[in-house]
This record gives sequence, structure tokens and C-alpha cells, in this order.
Amino acid sequence: GGAGVENPVLPSEAARAIKSEMAAEMAKSKKDFKRLKQLKADLDAQCKHDAKIAQLEARLKTAMEKTDFDVADELNDELKALKATVLVTAAEVAAAEAKLKAAMEKRSIQLLQKAIPQAENCGVDTAAATALLRQCEQGEAAAKSAAAGLKAAMDTRSIQLLQKAIPQAENCGVDTAAAKELLRRCEQA
Repeated sequence: GGAGVENPVLPSEAARAIKSEMAAEMAKSKKDFKRLKQLKADLDAQCKHDAKIAQLEARLKTAMEKTDFDVADELNDELKALKATVLVTAAEVAAAEAKLKAAMEKRSIQLLQKAIPQAENCGVDTAAATALLRQCEQGEAAAKSAAAGLKAAMDTRSIQLLQKAIPQAENCGVDTAAAKELLRRCEQA
């Protein structure tokens, strides 16, 4: 172009990747229109993000040309922050939600501990999952305590302690078969 004519904003690597995914989906004989809609929303968001970056870069360039270094410094900080911002795609949100749901269904402490931060990074509400994690952790602690109490009762071979520890352990899902057998033998002795 001639003097004073700005180049149009070139698509970022992220925007090109989304366009590539859209083209691949469009080329399929059986198109997933839900996916295409998701990709279109992601592309629109990415293009707006890219336009903000381009606008800040232009303002920074102007500030530098005017030797207004205070403004340039502020714009540079704003630009760094904006460039560091990674847009979360609709697909990433859906994946995080699915992972969180699966972890909740399995009531797995390990899966919940992994899925919750990932979901939070995608802006997914994790209140129910966090509450479930606490509940599972408390249940696990209670089961460990009940198992330790059961072992202690078995070690002492006390009928009274076994009669108390077995139901507590059962309530926490602890295997009590060996303790019940020991109790039976102690009662027969």
C-alpha cells in the first residue's frame, strides 16, 4: 500500500487454526453443524481478541512516534497482558465440563482434584464438584479411621471392641469379613 495506509489485521495463529478446523469440518460429507457453530463462535471471539491487540499495537506505535513514553509504557503493559490472555474455546469448555461430570459420577478424589482446576480455568462452575470432593475426602478419612479402629480391635481380640468396630467399619465401606470371622471365633472360645 501507499503512505499512511495500514495493512489489514492478519489472522493470528489461533484464528488460522480455528479456520482450518472449520474447513476440515466443512469438507466432510456429514457435517457436524453444532461443532461448526462452536467453531464460528470461537473464531469470532478470536478475531475480536486479535483486533484489540492490533489496536493496542497501533496506539503503542503512535505513542512511540510522539515520544510519549508514559503512555507507551502503559500501552505496552496492557498489550503484554492481552497477548498473554489465552481465549478458552467452546470445545475446551465442553471438554472440561465432561471431565468434571465424569469425575463427579465416579466420585474419584484423584479425578476431581485434576478436573476442578481445569474446569475453573475454563470458567466452569465447580461449586458442586468442590463440595463433592470435600465429602469424598471426609469419607476417605473416616474409612481410614474405621479401618485403623477395626485393626486395633482385631489385634486386641476383644469381643467388645470388635462388636463396636465392625459396624463402624461397615458404615464406611471397609471390608469386615476377617473381623467378623475373628469375632465369631472369639465368641466360641
